[in-house]
Amino acid sequence: MVYKVFSSNRITKIFLVSFLLALASSLAFFFFLPWSEKFQISLKPRSLEEKNQIYPPFEKLLLLKNQKNLPSLPNLCLDFELSLHPCRADENKNSPKISLFIKSSSEKKEAFLGEKVYLYFTYLNKPLLHFSEKETELWVLPTKIDGNAVQFEVDLNSDFAIDKPKHLLSFRLNTHNAPFSNSSKNLNFNQLSQAKWWGIDQERAIYAPEDPPLHRLEMETILSVQENTLLIFKDSQWQILSSTSSGYPLARIKKIAPKIMEIECWDETGCEYFTFNLILPPSTPLKSSIEDQIGNVRLRTLNVISLSLEKEPLTLKKHDWIAKIQGKWKVIKSQNDLNEYLEHRFDAELFVFDGIERSSQKKVLKGHHFNPMRTEVKPVSASLNKTSSNAKSSAKPKDTNSEIKRSDRIKKSLSKLTKNLKGTEQ
Repeated sequence: MVYKVFSSNRITKIFLVSFLLALASSLAFFFFLPWSEKFQISLKPRSLEEKNQIYPPFEKLLLLKNQKNLPSLPNLCLDFELSLHPCRADENKNSPKISLFIKSSSEKKEAFLGEKVYLYFTYLNKPLLHFSEKETELWVLPTKIDGNAVQFEVDLNSDFAIDKPKHLLSFRLNTHNAPFSNSSKNLNFNQLSQAKWWGIDQERAIYAPEDPPLHRLEMETILSVQENTLLIFKDSQWQILSSTSSGYPLARIKKIAPKIMEIECWDETGCEYFTFNLILPPSTPLKSSIEDQIGNVRLRTLNVISLSLEKEPLTLKKHDWIAKIQGKWKVIKSQNDLNEYLEHRFDAELFVFDGIERSSQKKVLKGHHFNPMRTEVKPVSASLNKTSSNAKSSAKPKDTNSEIKRSDRIKKSLSKLTKNLKGTEQ
């Protein structure tokens, strides 16, 4: 009887101890382990497959805990810096762009008001916050721009209990430009910032005054720009935007004042933004006027004249363009040559023949002389039958029979040519 009682009590105690141990193990498994696993999953992008990423246990990541020992929402405000700047000029958006910078991972991202920015953590020696291109449970939302500050909301949609202190559900950041690199060090923008601004295209100002003035910018190429002209860096050079601009560094002529041109720039991502000014250098007048080089001006028809320009004989029609190419004056005749000249594929002084006008009972040639950049101009006026001032002083003036003598010389030349041809045939 004693044996039976002893055995029964002993068995009962062993059973109770075993039950309590099993219960404690179960509670430890179901209470602690799921929290860690669930937290790791909740901060991982839903479709992100990064086998090398190590996601932290919650006790290392969420350092703030309340009295109930619940994990707390992280204080994201401490890891963010931001900058406000206009959107890229090709995005057609009026609201400022918010550039966010994460200090722990040195990552950047652009956002607009009302746009959620998704986040996740990794852990390598210390927690690192990252931007996610896919939806995650942790996000911040810019809700208001107040001057140079932005108001944010924060949330973590978790499947388990988490403490969300009110002071961590929103934060306010002032603009801070420090972490954003200076794009002016980029060679692409450096080339543009060192461009030479020549000034207004005077040819366009004179002959198309109803159109907005064009300004000359000289780099490796020469561009004609005006306010709001868009430039992209493509094929190793800056050029005026003519097609898509996505994925290329972008610049816009923001403002042109009499002596200052303001240019704003964005990198290809839109994250980098800065402005700079070009200063108009003092103008250099044309060294000499071609008026003294024009001679033997004769009227052929109402709108056609013949003349010599720096001893080059020319026949001109009203509105002809004459360019000094390789030291010789030549009439620009084809549309292709005109386009090449307008696009500065070759540099040349320009003379535009405007026509014949009557002044003080005299017929006078009128035109304009431009420097190669067409930013400096001088009016040109020459009387008909004018002799070039660089003609030899010893030259005798032509008498009234000069045209008859010239005709006789031509006849003699033709007669001699005819005899030579007949001799060749024999």
